[in-house]
Amino acid sequence: MQMVYGGWTVVLFVVVVLGAIKERGVQADPGLAARQKRDFWHGFEIYVQWLKLDKRIGKYYGILVRDHRILFGQAQAIEQTRYFLSKVIGMVVMIVLLLSLCGFSASSDASLLGMMVLFAVILPLVMYKQVQQQLKRRRMLILMELPNLLNKVTLLMNAGETLQGAMMKAVQGKQTDAHHPLYKEWFRLVQQMKNHEPFQQALEEFNRRCAVQEVSLLTNTILLNFRRGGTEFVAALAGLSFQLWEARKAAAKTLGEEASSKLVFPMVLVFLIVLTITAAPAILSVSF
Repeated sequence: MQMVYGGWTVVLFVVVVLGAIKERGVQADPGLAARQKRDFWHGFEIYVQWLKLDKRIGKYYGILVRDHRILFGQAQAIEQTRYFLSKVIGMVVMIVLLLSLCGFSASSDASLLGMMVLFAVILPLVMYKQVQQQLKRRRMLILMELPNLLNKVTLLMNAGETLQGAMMKAVQGKQTDAHHPLYKEWFRLVQQMKNHEPFQQALEEFNRRCAVQEVSLLTNTILLNFRRGGTEFVAALAGLSFQLWEARKAAAKTLGEEASSKLVFPMVLVFLIVLTITAAPAILSVSF
């Protein structure tokens, strides 16, 4: 068994060294270094290519690309997906290497091999769950801010602004929130309108980039009613604004329930500690 751990250690060490050499060579390219922020995990991208993971994992690769497209945009979707896969490979290799070193030095039994397989299976699932949490947080940020933005657009239109003018003025002074997922995509929409791109196409692209159901409701309402104009359009936006405020209140309620549920375990733990501290003297006195 010690020979098995020794063989694993040598193989994995070579894998890490090759990845480090590859990454050092990439960082030596000043053009690529200026375009990308690279770290240690980028070195494992060579194994993503060698293993042809984009073909081997099939539809799961497409799901990863879709999720990273939502988070980072169309231009960076493939690059970020490859980085995610290389980071998964790198972390699995490092953990298995560490366990192999422990098994080689301690002459451990075969149970350590089971731990290696367990880590190799669980770690990718845990990292993908983190991606899903980022998507959920992004959706929640958009959902919480969308009613405010739509309310501003509605008020500006009631004051006599055109739809495009209201959409542009609604984000004036929001440059500090440019990293907010909703404002980031809204600023891009405004820029497309300033460039005189087709309004319908710009709205559809905005909807696709946000990938949130409530934004789809907004874009559909605008596309169905903006040619009519008048009070009917403003009334439709006001009705949608009320609907989005209700969705925001439901989301806030859900967040509150999740926060309270996370406090259950700490409260139980504190209760058990207090109970132990108060009951221990009485139990010890009875024992003696």
